[in-house]
Amino acid sequence: MSKLNYKQIISKMNNEGYCNTEFIINSKGNYTPEDSDWNYKDVPHLNIVHKNVEGLLAIVDDNFVGSINFLKIPYIGIALPLIFVNYEVSEYQQVYFSSFGPFMILVETVSEKSKSKTIVSSKFCILSKPIFKFLHIFIKKMVTKNNQVLMSEDIPMRERRYELRRVDHNFYNPNKTYSFQFTEEIFRANVFIQNDNNYVDISYSDIIDSSDGDILGKKSGILSFFVKEENGLKSIWPTTCPHEGAKMDKSCIVKSRILCPWHHRRIDRILDFKDEITNIIPSIDFCVEKFQDKIRIYYRNDPQYYNSKPYEIFRKN
Repeated sequence: MSKLNYKQIISKMNNEGYCNTEFIINSKGNYTPEDSDWNYKDVPHLNIVHKNVEGLLAIVDDNFVGSINFLKIPYIGIALPLIFVNYEVSEYQQVYFSSFGPFMILVETVSEKSKSKTIVSSKFCILSKPIFKFLHIFIKKMVTKNNQVLMSEDIPMRERRYELRRVDHNFYNPNKTYSFQFTEEIFRANVFIQNDNNYVDISYSDIIDSSDGDILGKKSGILSFFVKEENGLKSIWPTTCPHEGAKMDKSCIVKSRILCPWHHRRIDRILDFKDEITNIIPSIDFCVEKFQDKIRIYYRNDPQYYNSKPYEIFRKN
């Protein structure tokens, strides 16, 4: 497949009589280039995390995605349908473009490691026939404002993954860089613990003494659990989505299940407790073993297990 890079597209548009205005927006954060690469390619979060855009996915493959995005235009407040194409040019480098009336918006993002942080450089180019160039300044203001809103919603996702990396977690990716299509498999468990210590012990006394909202097990990560107490019945829930690491609490519970705040993966509680364990909930990700004075919660910790899509039976239910 042939792919034009950012400069090649501008050159060809210039040959067609279009003029251009370029500007750069840089951001820096505590996350890895892999995290920003994943974030830009993560198809399902668009309609869940972002409040000013709704995407209608038209085509998706490993290296590109095409959609119709209903984007709320800053300062105007109305949502307009924009044809949106995004594709990978090289490792941690993507190009995406759209059109708005007589204008074309072209963007290149490059993620690079710089000491302990990652710098994301986004080059923006506004293209139009020369007669409309006087409006480029207004388009630039709208694009800049829109980018600020999108980044305020995206960067916390990247930083959350960095938090998990700091407690020895990592994220499964079968390819050198992330695939757009792979991100659609939201029922996978791509989070894994690198040290293979895949269980945590919780004493019955800790459960008995716990209150609504307390954290049991590890302080953070996939083996951390929160308590929800209602009418004397305590239920134990994961604080971390096994799919891609979203942080969860009782505010995410909808109709007796968690809806992951990033991708709406449905996640059930681990167990119910009232004086003793009254119910252990079947799970494809976790397993509970009872002892005399404690419980042990195991995490599968095997992302490749999900390659055969064993979660289909849970998804259908």
